Amino acid sequence: AAGRGPTRSSTLRRRRIQAETVLGIFRAAPVAALPEGSLYLHTSHLRLDKPERFDWLYTRADVRPVFFVHDLIPITHPEYGRTGEAERHRLRMRTIGRHAAAIIVNSADTGERTLAHLAADGFGRPPLAVGHLGVEPAFGREGPRFAPDRPTFLVCGTIEPRKNHLLLLHLWRDLVERHGPDTPRLVLVGRRGWEAENVVDLLERCESIRPHVVEVSGLSTHGLAALTRSCTALLMPSFTEGYGIPIVEAAASGVPVVASDIAVHREIGAGFADFLDPLDGLGWRRAVEDLSRPGGEHREALARRLDGYVAPSWPAHFKPADALLAAL
Repeated sequence: AAGRGPTRSSTLRRRRIQAETVLGIFRAAPVAALPEGSLYLHTSHLRLDKPERFDWLYTRADVRPVFFVHDLIPITHPEYGRTGEAERHRLRMRTIGRHAAAIIVNSADTGERTLAHLAADGFGRPPLAVGHLGVEPAFGREGPRFAPDRPTFLVCGTIEPRKNHLLLLHLWRDLVERHGPDTPRLVLVGRRGWEAENVVDLLERCESIRPHVVEVSGLSTHGLAALTRSCTALLMPSFTEGYGIPIVEAAASGVPVVASDIAVHREIGAGFADFLDPLDGLGWRRAVEDLSRPGGEHREALARRLDGYVAPSWPAHFKPADALLAAL
């Protein structure tokens, strides 16, 4: 496994175990045996593209189904998904539209997109709660850290086209031409995903960036937290996201953030992050060069923005969800 992501085989294995666990519960306690007025909480997108799996809800009108929607990226940006994934996600959303007594989402942006999609598909607008995903306690200003020998920039996430690693690697090649051995370091945390051939080609065949770009694998949560605290800044140039947990993890660690100017990043990074167009290569280069200057004005300004920042917590995440469930 690379970075914070599990291997594909371990992910599939975990999903099989989850599915078998759910099936075991239903075998042990048939639908008819569920208590009157039960809440059914579905927290992943798993199996939602198989609507027949949820037909049992028609037989129990008293059961109140609640679904967690993580993103609509396969529908809004099908170019970043596998062939057929857009239609599978539409099936998932139709399953939710047919059955949801309420919906929980990870961001207001995801919520707006979800309700708009359901309305366009002929469904109603069920009650909705926004619960920003919480930051693990390991992330904070205090704790173990490394001592990089030069400015070091962090990128977290699976290496795939929508994460826009390609922009950064071309940028780093340009930085090498401009600064030579004084080029800052770029650390990529995240496994290699699918259809990332252009990025992989640069990582494996571009000799000039090799001394300055590092892929990290097998990090624990505490290891990632220590690495985050040690970096000059987090870079997150994604074209689209459902949330963006690295942004709030970095902020919790007192690390400046430069993120792409997309709605969900402005939602969770308002007040502390710098926002740049994900296509603005020159802007990203200027940001990296400015932040690489010790004591530089830009670097100090971004650090000051984090004074008093309180990261989303898991209790804060569950509070709106609990209120929503209690009202059903």
